[in-house]
Amino acid sequence: MAPATTEERLTELLGPAVAPTGLVLDDVTIMPAGARSVVRVIVDLDEDEIGSADLDLLSEAAQLVSSALDDSDIFDSVDSYVLEVSTPGVDRVLREPRHFKRARTRLVQFAMADGSEVKGRLHDVSAEGCEVSKITGGVKGRPTKEHPPAMIAWSDIVSGQVQVEFNRIDEAELGPEIDDDAESLAEGDGTLAESDSAATKEN
Repeated sequence: MAPATTEERLTELLGPAVAPTGLVLDDVTIMPAGARSVVRVIVDLDEDEIGSADLDLLSEAAQLVSSALDDSDIFDSVDSYVLEVSTPGVDRVLREPRHFKRARTRLVQFAMADGSEVKGRLHDVSAEGCEVSKITGGVKGRPTKEHPPAMIAWSDIVSGQVQVEFNRIDEAELGPEIDDDAESLAEGDGTLAESDSAATKEN
């Protein structure tokens, strides 16, 4: 058996580390950045939750991740690295059922197996597929029409992409801890970013 990669070791270490916050570890990547490395840790709410993790919860997760790394020997041979802890942004491609579950209530562009694209509001996700209100029109002056919810089978879906909505419905009616316009704490990034909060630490 091949030895575990650094990303695999980090996944094994950091999954339990963020668990006390109620968040789950979504992804871990290491990217070179000159003489240093950037350790990018993506955390998310449980797949059954709707909305985005707020900055206080994200900050708590970042502290737990940092402490876990300080107590481990994974980066003993590395002079310095930048730790970035963030939530998934709207640019994340939806491929797994849990990704689609986290996108419930959102407007999603679906890439279909037949090569076509379908845009619609994602209402629910089940073992059969996604329940979606397809949206048509809005091109060349044609009015936008939202159709009744219908099931799209998993076999017909290749991937999905959340669409940014500037006139989104009131999310207070949809679930707790929704903070899609949370301010990013990423180093050098003081802009508002939809579903893309981040906390960084330099080691």
